[in-house]
Amino acid sequence: MGRNQLVNEVVTLEEAKHHLRVEINEDDAYIESLIQVASQQAESYTRRPFSYYGKNIPLPIKHAILLITGHLYENRESQEIPAQAEYLLQPYKLWNL
Repeated sequence: MGRNQLVNEVVTLEEAKHHLRVEINEDDAYIESLIQVASQQAESYTRRPFSYYGKNIPLPIKHAILLITGHLYENRESQEIPAQAEYLLQPYKLWNL
């Protein structure tokens, strides 16, 4: 399974568009790229690849990815993870590496 396929299984374009309240299709490619960036940020923050969870990605991680995607969509110059997303990811973070 490729990385993009796994990312699409965590948060789909349809889920992201619903979260963003976007009905147009013109931003689909951009939103898909934001989903990938948000997923990579979440993996980096937790220090754990999503493949660790298999197909059972915890709902707080999925919601954090949606929050990060929304933040990046609304604040196109931002590189920060929103505090709410960090709060959701915190319990899944590996501390001892």
